[in-house]
Amino acid sequence: MMERAHDLIAALTASTHDVIEEAPTAKQDCYDRVKVALFFDGTGNNRDADTAEKKWSNVARLFDAAREDPSNGIYRYYISGVGTKLNRKEPWWELSKYVRDTSFIGGGVGAGADSRLESGDIDMNDMLRRSLKVATDKAGKDVKAIYDKNQEKGLSDLNKALSGHRLIKSIEISVLGFSRGAALARAFVNRMLKMCN
Repeated sequence: MMERAHDLIAALTASTHDVIEEAPTAKQDCYDRVKVALFFDGTGNNRDADTAEKKWSNVARLFDAAREDPSNGIYRYYISGVGTKLNRKEPWWELSKYVRDTSFIGGGVGAGADSRLESGDIDMNDMLRRSLKVATDKAGKDVKAIYDKNQEKGLSDLNKALSGHRLIKSIEISVLGFSRGAALARAFVNRMLKMCN
């Protein structure tokens, strides 16, 4: 009986982890908990290219199964495996992409790993920008005006302009990968940790 009561108290305490402890102010009344999942596929795997043969990797299947609901702060991103065409538009003058994305160069020696990590960075920035947009829409006219005025600036400038409003309280990141995609997922997490410290 005592153990059950302890579990109940622990569950109730955990359910209030997002309640702020400070006294409320005009700039602290709106915040969101954002969740993002990044899926780094393995060598030679590309969700779009594999559709014709229906031979998706488990990473692609997990991406398809993952929920995306930006209005509730839930985002998902897929990064194709090395040795395949990167699933992001790149400038036409990036001629190295044609060599990088071949199965021989990309698949054989892992060329294109950096472009996949950069794709993850771009996806994170996109998620933050989209999250701020959703949060400012919820917050009201004054905060929305700040967002609209600064949206063309870099993400750090936009974040600085909105910093007093605490629109995003926390970001939960899930990163999955397979084969070289697992190594890229780990490298991506290490890059994120370095940026946060």
